[in-house]
Amino acid sequence: MVSARDENEQSQFVAERIEELREQGIPLSEIAVLFRSSSHSFDLEIELAKHGIPFRKFGGIRFAESAHIKDALAFLRVVVKPSDTLSWFRALKLIDHIGDATVYQILDHLDVERKEFRSTRTKEGLFRKLHRFPARASYQAQLGRLARVLTSVLESKSPGEQLSTVLRFYRPLLKTKYDDAPRRGRDLEHLQAIAKRYKTSSRLLDDVALDPSDATQRSVARRSSGFVTLSTVHSAKGLEWDSLFVIWMTDGWFPSSRFQDEFDDFEEERRLLYVATTRAKRDLHFVYPLNVYRGPESDSLPALSRFLVPISHTILPRASLLGVE
Repeated sequence: MVSARDENEQSQFVAERIEELREQGIPLSEIAVLFRSSSHSFDLEIELAKHGIPFRKFGGIRFAESAHIKDALAFLRVVVKPSDTLSWFRALKLIDHIGDATVYQILDHLDVERKEFRSTRTKEGLFRKLHRFPARASYQAQLGRLARVLTSVLESKSPGEQLSTVLRFYRPLLKTKYDDAPRRGRDLEHLQAIAKRYKTSSRLLDDVALDPSDATQRSVARRSSGFVTLSTVHSAKGLEWDSLFVIWMTDGWFPSSRFQDEFDDFEEERRLLYVATTRAKRDLHFVYPLNVYRGPESDSLPALSRFLVPISHTILPRASLLGVE
């Protein structure tokens, strides 16, 4: 069992350990990472891509392929690279009463495909021009607000601040577009936590866009076979792997805080952990971060999963990336 400083150090540990296993000749198809909820792998997906480790995910959509994540990042992409017409399309069509024809009119008005917008000054001019588009009354106010949001994002210094500005504009749109807005909202909070680690939005966007399955296909084929499996525990029933990592073994994440008040559901959480544990044929690592955001309503510090606390150190040795526990 390994404790990490935070979620990203957890992800780095898992990615580096997988690299070691690959160098030892363990096929990637014999390595898996399990987690309680689909969103728990978001940071790990970015880290695996940075390490060139191909993976397949079961029990949820990949972080970078989630519609709401694409929506939020489209605003950042427009600011980083105004010539990205696909991101303009995605951002503009989130506004009610703006369809394909109107998007084409707006892009023609902005002339984004025929001009360079590299400096802050030229981008500011572009967003002022967006504000001057002869919009219909049905969407004029929202388009003007979007222009102001993009200007504010441009003026913000950090990706975390930029994304906060974007989400103030996007969250009301999220509620009207998706039936499961609360869950998607939690994913966006996770994205915010990830964004705070970055110094520039361009680097964040580059890392999210990485696809290790394509970029490293040839080198991976020489050294190992297949893909690492990322899976929720629910989707892993009946499967086994040589080397297994179970991440987010933090109380409130596994078991989920939503089930701790009901005995039957709590016991189901315990059974899920049993399922996860018995998926390993040889090596099993439990990993958990020590410093994570629990939400505005909580001021308590994260702790090891209550399921693992009673287990003796002789049965389940403890280690820490900070040193020996």
